[in-house]
This record gives sequence, C-alpha cells and structure tokens, in this order.
Amino acid sequence: MNYLTTLEELKDYRDTEALSQSFLKLVLSNNVNKKFKETVPMLIGSYMDSLLTSPDLTDDLFQVGLAKRPSDAIKGFLDVLWSEQEESISQDLDVDGYKTRVIELVRAANYQPKWGDDAIWKSVLTDGQAYWEELISSQGKMLITKSEQEQCENIAQLACSSPITGKYFLDQDNIIKHYQKPLYWTCEELPCKGLLDILIFEEETKTIYIIDIKSTGVSTLREWFNVCRQKNYPFQMAWYKEGVIQEYYPMFEDGWKIECRWLVLPTEFFKPWVVPCTDLMLEVGRHGCLKFKTTYNFESANQVNYTSERIYGFEEAIRRYKIKEREGLLDYDIEYYETKGRLDNTQSNQYYFQ
Repeated sequence: MNYLTTLEELKDYRDTEALSQSFLKLVLSNNVNKKFKETVPMLIGSYMDSLLTSPDLTDDLFQVGLAKRPSDAIKGFLDVLWSEQEESISQDLDVDGYKTRVIELVRAANYQPKWGDDAIWKSVLTDGQAYWEELISSQGKMLITKSEQEQCENIAQLACSSPITGKYFLDQDNIIKHYQKPLYWTCEELPCKGLLDILIFEEETKTIYIIDIKSTGVSTLREWFNVCRQKNYPFQMAWYKEGVIQEYYPMFEDGWKIECRWLVLPTEFFKPWVVPCTDLMLEVGRHGCLKFKTTYNFESANQVNYTSERIYGFEEAIRRYKIKEREGLLDYDIEYYETKGRLDNTQSNQYYFQ
C-alpha cells in the first residue's frame, strides 16, 4: 500500500517551528542569518522528488513556463526584489521604484562595478523581464523551465521503469510505503522535524527502509561520493533515522530494524545506483569524526600528524544551538567564544597545517 502526503501536511510541516537538518547544517557553518539562495540544481532536485513522490501536488508546488533562466546574479536580485513586495506588484519590471532598489542591490553586491546604472538596468531588463513576469504569476510556486521539465520527466520515467529503482515506486503487497513523510520528535528536549522522501515498512523481513532520493549531475560513483562527503549526506540520514526511531520505537522492541539507502539518479546519462548509508556513515552523521591525512616531517621534530578536517554530526550542531540560545550569543561561531579569541600553540598549528 502506498500513501502520498497532502498539500495540507506539507504546509503544516513547513509552518511548524522545529529544528530541521538543513537548519542545523547552517548552525555548523554559522550561516543561519544568511539569505537562503535556492540554486538551479536544488530546484531540479525538488522537482524530481515531487514527480516521483508526490506527483499529484506537482502543479501546486511548481510552475512551468520559463523559456530560460536569467543569470544567477540577476535572478538573485529579482528574487530579493520580489520577496520585498507586499501589494500592487507590477508585472512590468521597468518601474522607477524597482530600478532604484535593484541598483542598490547590484551596488551592494559589487556586481559589474565598472558599468553605469543605465547599462546595468538595461541588462536586468533584457535578461530578467520574462523571469519577473513568471515570478509574479507564480504566486510563490517554484519556477521550472520547459527544458528542465522535459529532462526531469524523462529521468522520472526511467527511474520508475528501471529494474534497479522501479520497485521503490510500485504498489507492492505486504509492503507499506509513505512518500514525503513528515516526522516530528524531540531531541534533548528540543522540537525536531524531518521530511522523508520515502519510508518503507517491509513486514516479511521486519525492516524499515529510509530512502533519500539524490538527483545528481555527476556521472560516476566516485564523483558522487565526493559530493556525498562534501555535503555530509550522512548528517541528513542520521537525523532522519533518529526521527524514525523515536516515532516507531515500539516496533524495534518487537525486532524491527532500520536500513538507510540513497537512491542516486544521474540526470545526464541515466545509470541509477542504490547506495547504502552504512552504520559507520551514520555514526559520522550523528557523532562526527576526525579525519587525519596531513603529515609533515621536520628536522627539529619527529613526524607530526595534524587533523586535516573535523566532520561534525548533528549532536555537535545541537550543542552549538543550545549554547548560543543559553548564553545569548550573537551567532553560532562557538569556537570564537570558547577560545575567547585567543589560540594556544596546538590550536594555531592545527589551523595552519590542516
């Protein structure tokens, strides 16, 4: 039996004030107050997820109509302008008030500093008028170009028909599948939430599968694992696993187990992969780890290894969040506050030689 989420459930999830894995990653990078910029790959990934896991809601969440996107810079300026509007928004971008504000944004970003205001505005109108009209008519929906729609629909069809990935989207006997499943729980007395792409209950093996769909522009598994490490995908998966454990705790006392999988869908040349997120990876996602790889040899000392990278899990993110809230700090740069702005010799070496 397959269960699809509703638009109301998605809206409730987004409106619920609780810690999410995406917010906690911003805590770790101290970018909570930085304006969120949704990139084209992120939009395509969201559209792909919707086609596969909530097809009935795709038209409610996305608008397809753009022939092409403006440049990332101009798109960013127009997104900010649109977010600041309250009433009586003009579809015609060539308005004095709009021009004044966009020029302010352009100058603040130091975009094309050698250009005059008229040249910048001409570029904005040429590249951005069609995008602006789509923004106004979309009423908050995410914008997808026609070519992106064709690409994603093709990949979704291939994923559903593939012998490797197709079973995840079939209605199967004695298997319960939830798509875009919202979960709510508490961690260290803090409200938490997660939105799972697919949550599967397989009665015969007493196994719960957490499936996270990852569309990707890379073409090899080695490249994908580089992206996986860079974006710390185990962080997200460990977070989801914690939510599942708390939500369905009685099932584990009855012998059920959890398996975590990434469904990797290349968008260029379709060769899908089902990749396990192992217990070791999940440990990194929860507790973090130290990665040693840099070795230096000195005439004055024996060989010395320095930590090349510290990978943080969600427990560290929660720790930083609680410290900042408890102490009333200005931001989440906990290293600064814990060292009081002064490094000792070991810390200085660690930063220099990493």
